[in-house]
Amino acid sequence: MIQSKPKTWEISLKKQLKFPLNEIWDVISSKNNLELFHPFCKTNKIIDWCGVNSSDLLIYLNGRCYTRTFLSWHKNKGYTLTIGSNKSKLSYVEWSLYNEYGKNYIKISIYPYLLKKIPRFISYIPYKLYIIPKLKSYLSSVLNGLDFYMNNNKKITKNQFGKHSWFS
Repeated sequence: MIQSKPKTWEISLKKQLKFPLNEIWDVISSKNNLELFHPFCKTNKIIDWCGVNSSDLLIYLNGRCYTRTFLSWHKNKGYTLTIGSNKSKLSYVEWSLYNEYGKNYIKISIYPYLLKKIPRFISYIPYKLYIIPKLKSYLSSVLNGLDFYMNNNKKITKNQFGKHSWFS
C-alpha cells in the first residue's frame, strides 16, 4: 500500500467554491458522496466508512470498478486515498480544502500509476499529450459536478459535462 506521494507525474486541478470549508467537507466526506456529484459514477458502494482506512467501490458508467482506500482523513482539510482495480495498479489521490486570500478552494491531485515504471524522459510525451489532458478533463467534470451539487442541492446527471472515453 502507498503511504506517501509516489514519484510519478502529478495532475491537479482546483476550483473555487462559494461555501464554507466545513460545508464542502460535509459533502466530500459523506457516505456514497460520489453518487451526488461525480458525472461518471454509476454507483458508489461503501465497504467500510470510518475515516482513515475507509474504503468504497466506485463503479463507473462504463462498468469499470475501482476500490478507493483512504490513507488519511483530516476534517475540513481533506484526505488521501489510493484507487485502482487491483493492488498492483493503484493511483494515489489527494483531495485538499483550503482558504487562500479569503476564498475557499478544493484541489484534487492524482498521481497515476500509468507508465510509472517507465523512465520520465520516455513517458514525458505520452503524459503531456494524452494522459494529462484526459485526467484534467476528468477532474474538471468532477469539480464542476461538486460545484453544481452544492449550488443547486440536486444530484448531477450522468455525463452532465460531457462524456469521457475512459469512464463513460
